[in-house]
Amino acid sequence: MPTDDTLVVAGIQMNVCDGCLYENIGRLYTLTSMVDLKNVDLVALPELWCCGYPGKYEERLHVDALNAMKDISKRTNALIVGSIPWLSGENGKVYNRLYIVYRGRVEAFYDKLHLFRPFREHILFEPGNKLVTVDYKGFRLGFAICYDLRFPDIFISYRANNVDLVVVPSAWGKPRLHQWLSITTAEASIAQLYLLAVNRTGPSRVGEDFAGHSVLIDAWGDTVARLGFEEGVLLGSVKKSRIMDARNKLPIYDDRRGSAVYGSISSHEIKEIRWEKK
Repeated sequence: MPTDDTLVVAGIQMNVCDGCLYENIGRLYTLTSMVDLKNVDLVALPELWCCGYPGKYEERLHVDALNAMKDISKRTNALIVGSIPWLSGENGKVYNRLYIVYRGRVEAFYDKLHLFRPFREHILFEPGNKLVTVDYKGFRLGFAICYDLRFPDIFISYRANNVDLVVVPSAWGKPRLHQWLSITTAEASIAQLYLLAVNRTGPSRVGEDFAGHSVLIDAWGDTVARLGFEEGVLLGSVKKSRIMDARNKLPIYDDRRGSAVYGSISSHEIKEIRWEKK
């Protein structure tokens, strides 16, 4: 059961079918029915959970996927976090948008900042331009999407804003699984916060399988829960006491010096020395 010190979280690891909106929605309902989510505070979905990478995005897709998230949030009373494509009516551009939905309402959203060129995201989407935090049940949440994991400044900024948990819907390729495991651990331990990274699994149209291995990492960099390659539901707890323990015993951010104090970079050139034989 949740307590004032604890936030119970779940990650829905899905085998997403590219371009199959209603099949993916059905799969989401099936997976969320596998466990009792009534005592779960937050449910996170993979990146582009409703459609993957079909190459073309329509407004109907956005509306139906968001309605499914709203419905599940009302059924479970949990905060639902998931990434879906959003087609802007103002400029006709598409954003990879992470929606934060609670009891049928959209409370906030985050647009993916960094677009992954190998999957042509820089052609499919427009980049976002801001970080987002949400205060929920005594915890401060931050958000990122997949490729954003490779940019540590995001997590340092969230730590500077007292974020307790960063939620990261992802579609991370299987060939880079070892990087997924090392980067998620590094970001959580360096920023001294929890990281819930929920990944897609299975095959796709982009030329490589996805890695699964959704993971919850705590503020010490320890793994709280992790899945493998199969579909499933990850369950774990975020504990405020664990965060404070890490930050008090290892006060990294009290000891951190601003970039200005490092001064300019001192450059040196190593010149080749030729030795003559005598």
